[in-house]
This record gives sequence, C-alpha cells and structure tokens, in this order.
Amino acid sequence: MPLIRRRVAALSVLPLLVVLSACGTNAGARDAVDAAKSAVPTGSSPAPSGNGSPGGTKAPTGKAAPLTRAQLKEALVPRSAMPEGWLVQVDPNGSGGSGRDKADTSDKPECRAIGEMLSPGKTSFGSTAETSMIAIDSAGGGKAYAISGVNLASLTPDDVRSLFARTERLLPGCALIHDSLDGTPGSVEYVRQEAPALGDAAVAYAAVTHVGAKAWVHGVVAVQVGSTVVESTYVNLSSDEIHMPDESLVRQQVERVQAVTAGRAPGA
Repeated sequence: MPLIRRRVAALSVLPLLVVLSACGTNAGARDAVDAAKSAVPTGSSPAPSGNGSPGGTKAPTGKAAPLTRAQLKEALVPRSAMPEGWLVQVDPNGSGGSGRDKADTSDKPECRAIGEMLSPGKTSFGSTAETSMIAIDSAGGGKAYAISGVNLASLTPDDVRSLFARTERLLPGCALIHDSLDGTPGSVEYVRQEAPALGDAAVAYAAVTHVGAKAWVHGVVAVQVGSTVVESTYVNLSSDEIHMPDESLVRQQVERVQAVTAGRAPGA
C-alpha cells in the first residue's frame, strides 16, 4: 500500500497525544510515548484495508439507557483476554484526558476530532461513565513494542450517533494532515480499514504517524452498542505497518457489552 509505505520526516501531535489517551496518565503511558519516539522498524506485515463503511448488523434503536460505571466494569473483558505475557493495566475511571492545551496548529484542525474516537469517554460530547484496559508489550527499560487496549464509554443516544457520524464524515478529507510540536513539522495519515459487522454501527481506521526515520501506527476499531462506544486500539510502536486490533478481542468485548445492556451476565 503506497500510502502506508511512503516515508515522511515528521512528527504528528495528535497520535502522540492519543498514546497518552489510550494508556491513561500512568508511568506506562509515558514509557510508551518514549518508545514511540525511539522505535526501530521491524518489517511486520500490514493488515488489508477496506472501504471503512459502517459494519452495523441492525439499525440503532437509541432506546438503550446508558450503562453505569459499574455495568461497564462488569462488561469489560477479563485480563486473560489480553495478549499473553503483556503488562495489563486497568483504569476503572476511563482512558485519561485527550486533546491539547494550546491552539491547534494543523492545516486541517477539524481532523483532530477523529482522534477523539480513541478515547470516547473524553470526547467533546462527554460521557456519563467509562472504563478501560490496556496491555503493553514491554521491551524492558521503560520501553514498549506495542500497546493493545479497550475503552468503554457511555454517551447519550444522540451523542453516540453523532460521534460515529462525525468520524465517518471527516475521514475522507483527512487522508493526510500536517501539524507541528514546538516548531517541529509533522504529519499523520488516516487510512480507512474494513469495519466489522458488529453492533449498531462500526468504524475502523489507522493513524500512521512519522517522525524522522521512525514511525508508529494506531489501529482503531469502534463499535456502537446502544448508548455505549466499544473502542479497541492496537498501537504498533515499532514501524509504520498497520496492525488492527485482534478481531476476537473486539468481538468478545462487543458481546459482553451487548449482554450487560440486555440485562444478562457477560459470558453467560
């Protein structure tokens, strides 16, 4: 895929901040950011891309009441669902802050909203409850090769629909954006991926970030289940090859949220 393989000497502010959002505010998150800056390409194989159309299997009903924090914690996949041997961290209060404190300097500031899907509990829409879990493939010495994470957030029915619709609307015009951090120019490429046929609606994309000769990639799959956003992320900190979240993990997390939404015990 030429778009992915093209090298750009750049740093993208948005995905760098998103690493923090996906990991929370703990030391592991900061180590992951350090790893993103010093990662060495490994030459792994990219996942196939698709048309990125919503993969919903039924029309959104908008009738499900937002899940409470206790219900989201019940619905969260068990630690055993994360990659074996990785360092697992659970944040019962969600995935941490997102966004930036100073004015957006990118050439397409509207595209920043796409990154909000990575931390749905901290979007401009806000949430009523959230929780998250991440697993870090540690390289030792405070560095990491990759991060796998799931985020659950309860929004109002109108807001969850708006979040998915906005992301779908923005993706076509955000294939490549430029930004800077402390005067360092950079770029990020948003590449649509095939969305799974799960939930009420679904969207999938990859954010490919370049900095000098190094790069890292966020693979994002988000599924709407009633008033809940089920977001899964795989962050490849070693190269610019796209790795999307494991399909079985995404499906298991969606099914657990569907069970709790229906008043059943997850996994029953």
